[in-house]
Amino acid sequence: TQNSSTALPSKAPLTLSSVQSTVASGAALQMSAAGGSQPYLFYITGSTNSLINTTSGLFTAGLATETVEVLVQDASGMTAVTSIQVNATANVVVNIYRSYNPANGDHLYSRDINEGPHAGFTNEGAVFALYPTQISGTAPLYRCVNATTGQHLLSLNTNCDGQGSLEGAIGYVSGAASNAETVELYRFVLANSTKAMHLETLNINEGSTAGFTYEGPLGYVAPAH
Repeated sequence: TQNSSTALPSKAPLTLSSVQSTVASGAALQMSAAGGSQPYLFYITGSTNSLINTTSGLFTAGLATETVEVLVQDASGMTAVTSIQVNATANVVVNIYRSYNPANGDHLYSRDINEGPHAGFTNEGAVFALYPTQISGTAPLYRCVNATTGQHLLSLNTNCDGQGSLEGAIGYVSGAASNAETVELYRFVLANSTKAMHLETLNINEGSTAGFTYEGPLGYVAPAH
């Protein structure tokens, strides 16, 4: 009797790749795994800005310049690693969310969609977008608060136009229209209000229709996305 055996084919080594190794901030990049044993799980390390879908491998670059380590793990626990270079670009803008407090009529503007709701405000959605870092031709847009009334306003000046105390910049506005999509941001105040309630909007009719008095433009911003 003669015994024979057939060697099982070995699995190909696990690899991780992408069509490019350098991306602009805010860009999406599909990571691809091959070899090893499916299913694959994807992770990133060394970043608090960029994101990756654990199961699909879709990488979304953050807004900061950074080198991100991307790792894939197969069903057997084997891993493969590659690096993606994220380069910040000046044309990336971030959404600004407006929230409303029905108790005192205050409007709050924030880059954090959760800030208003966590403080008891009603989220009104993304209303415009700002540059997250300063580039040529832009100026800081500051958020201020009146400590006595609790009312917020946006201002181009660190002294809050004498109407409140500085909380910080929420982004940067252009001094002029930079392209066909940029729109002017207007500031209004409710003239007959002892609380000096403010409203910032892209729609000049919104403030006047609600009984507010026009104070002036704050610069040019991008539409929300």
